[in-house]
Amino acid sequence: MDMELKDFLWSLITIYVCARVMGELAVRIGQSAVLGELLAGILIGGSVLGWVEQTETLKLLGQIGVMLLLFEIGLESDLQSFLKVGRSAALVAAIGVVVPFALGYALALALHLTQLQAIFIGATLTATSVAISARGLSDLGKLRTREGNIILGAAVLDDILGLVTLSVIIGLATAGTVSWLEAGRTAGLALLFLGVAIAVGIRYAHLFTRLVNQMSTRGALVIAALSFALLFGYLAELMQIAPLVGAFAAGLVLARSEHRTHIETTIQPVADVFV
Repeated sequence: MDMELKDFLWSLITIYVCARVMGELAVRIGQSAVLGELLAGILIGGSVLGWVEQTETLKLLGQIGVMLLLFEIGLESDLQSFLKVGRSAALVAAIGVVVPFALGYALALALHLTQLQAIFIGATLTATSVAISARGLSDLGKLRTREGNIILGAAVLDDILGLVTLSVIIGLATAGTVSWLEAGRTAGLALLFLGVAIAVGIRYAHLFTRLVNQMSTRGALVIAALSFALLFGYLAELMQIAPLVGAFAAGLVLARSEHRTHIETTIQPVADVFV
């Protein structure tokens, strides 16, 4: 057996077994399975036991897994519910960025670091994970609640704010000044993509339904749904937005399709393989 293939297969076996065992333990003590899976990743990764080496292949598989997870979450969500909690989600997102940044910035200055170093530390602490928030809410059965919609909406907005923060930091590091025009452009593009992708997707979702209804080959629905999600992720990446946001938008669009329930049941086991 090829050495590279052997190492890859062993890495997959280790990841699957350890993640499942730790996930089960977390559930048995009343926690979300994702908490146990995160701990498993820390343990078997390079920082502790070093059983699994981080490779580009595993990294790409992980990114696809996160996209499928957000696509699945989008399918389970309701766009109208998100719009209703828009202000609350925006407030939570703003607090989730401003407070960690301010605390990190202040602590760094207290430790006598330079202003630029303090800004970098503050920006680092603003990072969040849409995928972890979504998976945790799903595991706890809170995804379709008002609180769940606020948290998930805030997590998506945090991702956009993270892009803005990154553009500001890059400007400071390279030119020594903040380009508010560039920061505004980044935020505008992200919001424009979300709005246009969802609006156009909903407007032409019937074409997806018509196409699927005319297909009779095995796996037609799941392949069509996966292609739709990956296309939205690809377009998001072209716009320099996290592809998982595009996949989430794709899920919101197909949530209005007559095939929603069937797509959910077929996508879930596929996502479980990657996440």
